[in-house]
Amino acid sequence: MYSLDVNFLKDRQLEQEAKSAGQKESKTSSSGDSLILVGGLALLVLLPAAAFGYFWTIEQENAKLQGEITQIESKIAAARAERGRIDKIQKQIAQANDQNKALVSVFTKIKPWSAILQDIRDRIPPGVQIGSIQQSAVSTQSRGRRGRTTTQVTGIKLTIQGIANTHQDANDFLLTLKESKFLQPSETGLERTELIDNPLKLEYIDPRTGEIIGDAEEIELPQVVRYSIAAQLNDVPASQIVQELSKKGAVGLINRIRTLENKGAIR
Repeated sequence: MYSLDVNFLKDRQLEQEAKSAGQKESKTSSSGDSLILVGGLALLVLLPAAAFGYFWTIEQENAKLQGEITQIESKIAAARAERGRIDKIQKQIAQANDQNKALVSVFTKIKPWSAILQDIRDRIPPGVQIGSIQQSAVSTQSRGRRGRTTTQVTGIKLTIQGIANTHQDANDFLLTLKESKFLQPSETGLERTELIDNPLKLEYIDPRTGEIIGDAEEIELPQVVRYSIAAQLNDVPASQIVQELSKKGAVGLINRIRTLENKGAIR
């Protein structure tokens, strides 16, 4: 009996120790749970805050980048506008240059008729008279791909007609015309000559009064040569024959040519 009591005492002691250990484990477990709960709550608070901070930083960076993009686009638009203005100015300059070239071309091709006629008059030898000078266009025809015929004016032809005392006088006139700076020597020649009765009439004049008192029909005049000379104006620029134009009195054209030369339009 005594030994059984002892055993019961040991069992009670073991139970008490077990209960004590259980209480300690329970306290430790509830303390750990509390820590986990606090940590979870902290994470619940910190994670949204961190996410909000991250998104706020991203938004600020995006706003900054958007501002830079706006500035760049503004600069690009300004550059395009400036480029358009430059292109417009360049077109105006090109148009002005084309107009200047056209104007120079006109002035260099112009040869005043007064200068041409004066040159012809200066080349008339003794014994030659000019009755008329006519001009006509020299043209060439060409056929296009579709069979259409086009006419292009390539020059100006002069037909000089008159009378000369002899064939030699008419030929001398032709040779002097070939030396003209305004005509093409290769396109200048006699079209025809023929011997005709002298068309001139002699008249009697009263030496005291100076009045015509009748025709001198009884006086027979020698025959003369009627001639026709064809010549073509050359295409030498007026700027290359300024000296000749000056001799023939084309002062206005020379002044225009000098002005264009001073501006660098003619070189």
